[in-house]
Amino acid sequence: MARVFSSHPDRSVFDRVLARIESELAPFVEPLPDLVANVSLSRAMGALATRDYEDCVAHATEWRRALLEVGNLRAACEASNTLGFVNLTLGNYASAEAALTAGVESARRLGLPREIAQCSANLALVLGRTGRLPQALEMARESLATFRALGEGPLQASSLLDLAILSWEAGDAPAAEQYAREGVRVADSAHTSLTVYGRAALARILLARGTIEEATVLASDAYRQRDVDDAGA
Repeated sequence: MARVFSSHPDRSVFDRVLARIESELAPFVEPLPDLVANVSLSRAMGALATRDYEDCVAHATEWRRALLEVGNLRAACEASNTLGFVNLTLGNYASAEAALTAGVESARRLGLPREIAQCSANLALVLGRTGRLPQALEMARESLATFRALGEGPLQASSLLDLAILSWEAGDAPAAEQYAREGVRVADSAHTSLTVYGRAALARILLARGTIEEATVLASDAYRQRDVDDAGA
């Protein structure tokens, strides 16, 4: 239930739901694994929302362990992706790679293309940040192709922007610009929360390529949208 409210614009709603969950859990000495999984997920979402990444890692680890115990393998792939992403954010690349690789392998055994692509997309970023750019680009392109085939607009936008950054780091400025422009277009129509990130990324690429006027406009748009998002939070 807390997961449902984690995206609510009023953060206090999520906090109240999580507090109620914690109070209901208190009497249990050894909660059932499925209850542990649900509560750990709520705690991980709460920690992620407040950018307490270390706490999020701990709860996501417990979430995945409990899911594996009850045999919910599809959800365990999602937990592996979350755990990998948060470790990636923290710069714990070895831990991120281990979690994401486990998620990809499990999703392949289960025949889950969306989960394969999600874990692979984050794994591509790990590979890119650890000096394996050709492999990272190939994996990111495969993930993008899957998201397109599945009609996953928000995931397409995120994947395109990741490819823009990876292409830039690989020294392919034209490809970076192309991916970034398409990423902004898809984000504008499918996932407005990525609009700020996309416009800022494209602005940096254009600025480095000498397209200063357009870069300035995009950067200004990103700052304005960020202020709007912050005001609504």
